[in-house]
Amino acid sequence: MEITASRDTSFLNYATFIEVAPHLQKFAFQLPVSLSQAAWDSNLSVSKRKVQRCSRHFQHRCLKEVRLGGYYGRKSDLEVAIFFLENAVALEKMIINPRDESPFLPDYAFSRQRAARSRPKQQLDRIVPEGVKLVIL
Repeated sequence: MEITASRDTSFLNYATFIEVAPHLQKFAFQLPVSLSQAAWDSNLSVSKRKVQRCSRHFQHRCLKEVRLGGYYGRKSDLEVAIFFLENAVALEKMIINPRDESPFLPDYAFSRQRAARSRPKQQLDRIVPEGVKLVIL
């Protein structure tokens, strides 16, 4: 599944697709990445919208590993991470990859990726449940 969006769009509706796969043990979710100057400035600036939570609560009892690619600190990124932390009751590991894997990145993108690695730790460290390993690539 490929998702395209602009600015800081919420992806919670897409994350709920895991409900149809109750025996799923690993799940990878690639968030859209744009490391252009304009996108970086607009996505990480103070947004007026609050972090949303999924209104539908369910417990996914088999999901043990979640990989979130393209995470670099937007509210939409945090929403998806919180969704899995709250609903995947068997979760053992959450892997965060803030990097864009494109081989054609402009020079300034590498410094942005370094900065993006610190955000998941700041945002998630205090809310990751005991027993869940947070891995930031």
